[in-house]
Amino acid sequence: MPAAVKRRKKSNRRARSKRDKAAPTAAKQAKGPTPKPVVIDVHAHLLVPEAMKRTYAHSQYAHAVAGGGGVPEPLFKRMTELPLRLREMDATGVDMQVISPSIMQQCTHALDPQEALETDRYSNDRIAELVGHHPDRLIGLGSLPLHDAALSASELERCVHNLGLRGVIISSHVNGMELGDTRLRPFWGKAAELGAVIFVHPAGSTDTRMRHNRLMITVGQPLEEAYALSSLIYEGVMDEFPMLKILVAHGGGYLPFYAGRHDNEYRYGRSPQLKGDFSSYLPRFFYDTVLFNPDMRHSAVLKRGNELLVFWTQVGDSPERILCGRMISETHEGWTVSTRRGAPSPPRRRRTGPPRRGRRAASCRHGRGRPAGVAGARPRAQRRTSHPALSPR
Repeated sequence: MPAAVKRRKKSNRRARSKRDKAAPTAAKQAKGPTPKPVVIDVHAHLLVPEAMKRTYAHSQYAHAVAGGGGVPEPLFKRMTELPLRLREMDATGVDMQVISPSIMQQCTHALDPQEALETDRYSNDRIAELVGHHPDRLIGLGSLPLHDAALSASELERCVHNLGLRGVIISSHVNGMELGDTRLRPFWGKAAELGAVIFVHPAGSTDTRMRHNRLMITVGQPLEEAYALSSLIYEGVMDEFPMLKILVAHGGGYLPFYAGRHDNEYRYGRSPQLKGDFSSYLPRFFYDTVLFNPDMRHSAVLKRGNELLVFWTQVGDSPERILCGRMISETHEGWTVSTRRGAPSPPRRRRTGPPRRGRRAASCRHGRGRPAGVAGARPRAQRRTSHPALSPR
């Protein structure tokens, strides 16, 4: 064997030996406790008593839920006493909370716009103070007099630029005006410009049928969210402002679980204003996990993808329900969510017209392929990135 070949073989053996020795060292260095992820609760309400004095008598909560009894004392304490809030966060393993006004009791839409603005500004200032005292534990969302879009756009800018809040909570409609109404375009334009988080949470339903057996809570809230999402999609808000950051309470309500009927309308050409089937718009929203039973949470993961779900405790609810849902992000640079990076993809345009016969028709009825997690399906890639969708610019 030539000497040069022998030297090469000897050199290769030495290199392999070095790699083999280095491998156990690298494995040893990799061992150790995994860093604890940061747990961020995004659905945690508070009340500002001075603001609530002006709004409570007009609230749907007072008319349809409380029945003249006011806010129960344990609930009131949990939404007004900061030391109690922090103790419960520690007890339940929550690192940070995104605190927002409980607009079921503190919605200003029934007030004169100027009085509403004054009330919301006072509440927003108090929230900013709480966040300033505990910036490592609390993240703030404000509230707006949305029945005046110009005042709301101005106050939203103040919340983000002057107070350091990350966005606002809004109701599912504004005195009967849907969220997709053209009169609210200045507000949506400002929200997109600022990169502010908009948390859609119903202030209650005005339907008199909801005033019995607490149906406003059990039926009305998820129905209101279905109305809100439908309006934003059908009226073109999501197409006009594709970078909006909208978080929807209660898992998005009924709509994400029953979007197939909307998709069927699109296939028959009955919603030509859409740029894709209705379901293709749903990944543009974020959803909390206030669903109250684990099997619905599992279904939400299959329908929306785990990267769009965020953790909740819903301060004011019973402690036993705190464990219903949890989304853990790897970092909390402000407020981050484990999800895809960059702008949402435009909706896919699908063929219109009646479904084809035979096997293809079955595919149209039940969706193409099988969702991730179903037996025989290809598993969805789990992308764990820090996405700017819920962090400040």
